[in-house]
Formats: sequence, structure tokens, C-alpha cells
Amino acid sequence: FLEELLQEMVEAAFRAAAGLESRRIAAEGKGVFALLARAFNGLVDSLEGTRRELGEKVAMLQWQKEALERHARQLEDLQSELYRKQVELMEKTRILEHMLATDQLTGLLTRGSFTELARLEIRKACLNGEPLVFGVLDFDGFKEVNDTYGHAAGDAVLARVAKVIKGSLRDNDLVGRYGGDEFVLLVPNTEPEAGLLVAERIRERVESTVIKLGSVGARVTVSIGLAFWKTDGSPPG
Repeated sequence: FLEELLQEMVEAAFRAAAGLESRRIAAEGKGVFALLARAFNGLVDSLEGTRRELGEKVAMLQWQKEALERHARQLEDLQSELYRKQVELMEKTRILEHMLATDQLTGLLTRGSFTELARLEIRKACLNGEPLVFGVLDFDGFKEVNDTYGHAAGDAVLARVAKVIKGSLRDNDLVGRYGGDEFVLLVPNTEPEAGLLVAERIRERVESTVIKLGSVGARVTVSIGLAFWKTDGSPPG
């Protein structure tokens, strides 16, 4: 009987350890074997209860892990969306800054942006003792262009001449639309003699440019006034 009881206990213990439901040992009576069986059954009950609790906790941890993984993916998606929005905002800001700094008709600097950049160039010229040339360009008889061909044609003339002027200057030279048909330019690190050549090159190129106004080819001329900042620090002349 004892051997059978021990064998039954061993099998029940293995089943409990494996997480399987164990058959309880018969524990009738008040003898030593009954007490031993009841103690063993209590131990098996406790072990199975502990395993159930652990299973529930493991399931809860798994659910929490999956929830955290979902939240992490959502956070990554939000971060990606935020980065995309930031890139879009930066691009829109760049476009807006360009629009604010650029005359929409001619593509040249606006009066305000030209003034700010010119201040920086003048300050640099003063610090480094470099010469610079400042010029004001005005159309000859621009009113007649508007009166004869209309304001749309006048806008086309301004845009075409602005392109000619910009193409006649270096990348680091400044040119802007000061207002109406007046343009301004600043040519840094340039001696007066070279500045005169720049102005003459612009004047000749504008004069030789044929501007299509509908079925008519028109020409315009410009006058350019120059001021020079000399390397000896003397005031502009």
C-alpha cells in the first residue's frame, strides 16, 4: 500500500510540476497515511494555485508588453509625422522668406531686403578697406511704354530688363527693385573704373535687347548713376 501511495504521489507531483491537473490522493480516515495524503493534496493545491496566478501574471505582462509595443509604434508614427510637418513648415517658411525678400514681378530683391543686405556689404567694405560701387538705374521714357502698349507690356519690359541686369552681374552682386521703374545695384570689392565698365555693360545690353510686346519688338534704354566707396575710407563720391 505504501509503495502504491508513494507512486501515486510522485505521478501527481510530476503532473503538477508540468502544469497539468493532478489527481488528488485519497485521504480517508485519521491514520498517518491519511494525514500524509491530505498534506500532499494541500501542497498540490497550493502549487496549482501558484501556477495559475503566475499564468495570469504572465498573460498580463504579455498584454502590457503588446500595449507598449503598440504605443511605441504609434509614437514612431507621430514622430515621423512631426518630422514631416517640420520639413513642410521649414520649406513653407523658406518660400515665404523668399517671397518677402523678392519682388514678384522682376525676381529681384525688394527695396527692404536690398537695403538690409547693402548695409552688411557697406559695413564689410569699411572693416576690410574694400571698394564698392553703388548704382541707381532708371528707364528712359518708361511712361511712354505704358501709355503706348499698356501696363501689362510695361511689366513685361521690367521683368525682361531685370533679367538682363541680373545676367550682367556676379552672383555676389546685389540688385533690387527700388520702386516703379527704378532699380538699384551694389557691386562689392570693385574699383570705380571697373564699376563704370559694369554700368556700361548693363546699359549696352539693355539697349540691344529686343522685347516682344505682342507682335511688336520694342527696345528701351536706361540711365545709370553711380557712387563709389574708396579703399582709403573716404566718403562715397
